[in-house]
Amino acid sequence: MDFELVQNGQSIARISQEWFRMTSTYQIEVYDDDYADLVISLVIAIDYVKEMENRRN
Repeated sequence: MDFELVQNGQSIARISQEWFRMTSTYQIEVYDDDYADLVISLVIAIDYVKEMENRRN
């Protein structure tokens, strides 16, 4: 799962999930520090939704 966050055509962050780990691990590259909190919050939300879907299955 790889994501690139873009605003007005400008890349502001890249999120990649690292596979083959015991726990969810993400590599985050933030290109604009103004968005660091938003990007981290988004990763937490993504991980939460994935966990809820796994529990339902």
